[in-house]
Amino acid sequence: MFGCITDYEHKGIQSIEDIFVVEGTITNDTTLIKLSKTVGIENYFMGDEYITNAMVSVENDKGNSFAGIHVSKGEYLIENGDLQEGTPYRLRIAWEGEEYVSTYLTPVFTPEIDSISVLKKEKGAPVEICVSTHEPHNQSRYFRWKYKEHWEVHASLMATVGYERIDGKEEFVTYDLFSSNNKYYCWGVDSSKVLILDSSEKLSENRITQKRIIEMEPSDDRLSELYYIKISQEMLRKEAFDYFFNLQKNMDGTGGLFSQMPSEMKGNITCTTNPEKTVIGYIEVATTTTMERYISSAEVYERPYDYCFNASTEDPNSGLVLYQQDLSGTFYAPNACIDCRTKSKASKNKPDFWPTNKL
Repeated sequence: MFGCITDYEHKGIQSIEDIFVVEGTITNDTTLIKLSKTVGIENYFMGDEYITNAMVSVENDKGNSFAGIHVSKGEYLIENGDLQEGTPYRLRIAWEGEEYVSTYLTPVFTPEIDSISVLKKEKGAPVEICVSTHEPHNQSRYFRWKYKEHWEVHASLMATVGYERIDGKEEFVTYDLFSSNNKYYCWGVDSSKVLILDSSEKLSENRITQKRIIEMEPSDDRLSELYYIKISQEMLRKEAFDYFFNLQKNMDGTGGLFSQMPSEMKGNITCTTNPEKTVIGYIEVATTTTMERYISSAEVYERPYDYCFNASTEDPNSGLVLYQQDLSGTFYAPNACIDCRTKSKASKNKPDFWPTNKL
């Protein structure tokens, strides 16, 4: 208890800073590649780790090359068209005087998703969104999934009037549910942040049944009105699966003290101008299949206790926000109760494809 404490000097892992990281899959139609640099263990992520000035392209062994364009935060879009069966493809990157290429690989053709199911064992139990698929031709037994989700939410209390800061001044405004000038309806968006992998290697049939993609509490705001998920599926080679599986163990913190650091994991990308340079990443070549589903609140949602319904007052000196002024009187409440934008990842940016007519 009374001994001296000194900083732990993490010898041997200082070198993981500023390593070139390549993420993405060469896929049908449009390929998305993300380039960045690793952050040192003593440093903070500042946003400048994204690589925005590289030249990125997809090429095949027939001499065709498809150039990419930078779109946002180190992401590059490459329109390479449909992948041709039996034709090898690879990624080429030029950045800061160095050239990087991935291994030539022929496309793996991913099967369709069979179904997206919603599971909830009992009242109060988590809501699980699962995917099922099968592949009858035994091209591969390894799979990876990603998802993008959108949802609709609303504030606990509906504000009909209030104050907004306009041009530096507090202005009295009227809110209108028949236009986007309201604080009641909002929409959120998010995407998968972890690796979702599975294999049928130990099964007699090449089939994945009800693989859990995402889990939520039944009281989650995302389920409160209308929820949408679009799941993307890729079939992987065993080498790619093993690479991502080892990477996943490190990301999840389940790797042992002496397990591989990401910088030691051998992907399939090399620096041709400096072969000793470390690169993190594995570029698979595979088609992508997708399926989408809407989930209504009536299916799974359990509304939690909402303090907002007991938080309003008619006291103008309460320090709370004016939210209603009609024949029944004038009321005040916390801003979090009347502004849907205070909910997690919510905004007034309604998706173009959203099926409801709310604004």
